[in-house]
Amino acid sequence: MRSHYKDEVLKKVQQAWLQYKAQARINQTQAAKALGIKQSAFSQYLRGPEKGGIQLNTDFLTKFADFIHMDLAEFGLDSGIELKRPAAFSLELRYTLSGATLTGRCFPVQSIVPKRNCYAVLVDMQGFVMPKGSIIIIDPDADISEHDGVICKTGDGPVKVGQIVDAEDGWRIISPVWGKVLSFKADEEGIVHRIIGYYHPDGKGKIYQQKK
Repeated sequence: MRSHYKDEVLKKVQQAWLQYKAQARINQTQAAKALGIKQSAFSQYLRGPEKGGIQLNTDFLTKFADFIHMDLAEFGLDSGIELKRPAAFSLELRYTLSGATLTGRCFPVQSIVPKRNCYAVLVDMQGFVMPKGSIIIIDPDADISEHDGVICKTGDGPVKVGQIVDAEDGWRIISPVWGKVLSFKADEEGIVHRIIGYYHPDGKGKIYQQKK
């Protein structure tokens, strides 16, 4: 593993972090958690050895590049280096379930997300199948089949979550809301994207043990 990089690489890393931090509204603590390191170590990598920090290394750079959705070549490095997945992946928070304005634009997920262009919908209301504070993980490029879970969004309206079915009058989205079951025509919605997972960052409780 290479353990020494030129000052130009450090400058590009610092600039990339400043841009990503402003865009994603994320702080060093969140980024460090995503990379599986302490916040103090993350800060020292950004400072560099000349200012009392840590020398950049390949392990940090590959994880950092993946986290902020950049290629190693953009730092002037060999893009052929095998990319190591971080402990978490940075997802764009694109919508809220209620339609409220987002206060942040990034969500570190403690799992491997299959594609960089996946995004998240924040569950910011009670009464949904997942607890408030959870996120719904969306793949906008995934094929959609009957009975898949999907989200749909039209204009500035709230996100609708449901199951897509092939009905007699065309494709419909069946959405259970507050004890009721609503039905919408899929082709009348602005976007329809497939749900690929759910994630709750602070899930607590007993651990389920599968019976053998």
